[in-house]
Amino acid sequence: MSLLKKKPSPTAKPEIKYENEYRKELCTQAELAQDIIKEHIRGGKITFDKLRLDPKGIRTVYIVAQSGNSALALWAEKAFETVCCTFTKALSTESFRQSLPPTDRHTLTIFIGKDMPQEAKECQGKTLLLTGNAAPKSHALCTHYESGLQVADFTLSYLLLSMLAVYIARKKGLLTELYYKLVIEAFAELRAALNNIMKNEQFLIRLSEELKPDHLILTGRGEDYPCAVYISRLFSTAYGNDIRAVNLENIGDINDKSNLIALASSDRQYSLLPGLDYSFKIAPLGCDDSIKNLCYQGMLPLFNPLLSCVTAQVIAYHIIYGTKGE
Repeated sequence: MSLLKKKPSPTAKPEIKYENEYRKELCTQAELAQDIIKEHIRGGKITFDKLRLDPKGIRTVYIVAQSGNSALALWAEKAFETVCCTFTKALSTESFRQSLPPTDRHTLTIFIGKDMPQEAKECQGKTLLLTGNAAPKSHALCTHYESGLQVADFTLSYLLLSMLAVYIARKKGLLTELYYKLVIEAFAELRAALNNIMKNEQFLIRLSEELKPDHLILTGRGEDYPCAVYISRLFSTAYGNDIRAVNLENIGDINDKSNLIALASSDRQYSLLPGLDYSFKIAPLGCDDSIKNLCYQGMLPLFNPLLSCVTAQVIAYHIIYGTKGE
């Protein structure tokens, strides 16, 4: 037996040590997203063939979320309704168990969590489980990542659900070839878009130091409201306070609007923002040149809400580790 040490492979990347798991997820989720994209996009087409779906027959979609995934389910409800033109309803696991909504062979039920509830056996049609770790099965959508922090978990689950929505819409003949091509190109550019947010980290650090939790409210409408819910939970964890999310349609019912953060992931949504004194707005570049905008390089409307959320993930990280010094 040789006692000589093996030389490291010249192509091997040095292992990077991160301060904590949250930091690791922020810095690596772009690569994790790219792995999922490579798994499901081949030859310029999205594929979920292993799921044995009949996309053309899907008329109803239920998104059932276990604890901690309700914001993701609310976003998916908007996305599937918009992209797939199907009736879609987001439910908590508890409400699903209590109501057992009607299903038939034209129903797709997606459970988000570690496992399916026992009641899933009563569902007709197709059932899928979106989870972090699962063996390849005809009912599993797997992100191949699971930490419980709701950082990379959220990003990768959002990515898979958006890919599935586009896949179903294409099979139904609802997308033009031009739009489908643009979507595929956007998936290819997503890693760079996520990395660009991290390149803007110094500005986000300064913002995290200026942001105050007192009377802080996250708001948005349409597909941005679920993201406001997600970000409010990130900030609630970061501050140790209950940070609220309010649908922009109901913002008139709020008395204290002194510390508002608005999400607007498209020009249209931005134009609908009421004239209030926002602490800042999270929006794509080009919506407005106001200094109170926290902007990212925009993509298609399907992806912009995710970029809003990742921007907030970085802010929340520096609230936690900047204020606590740990």
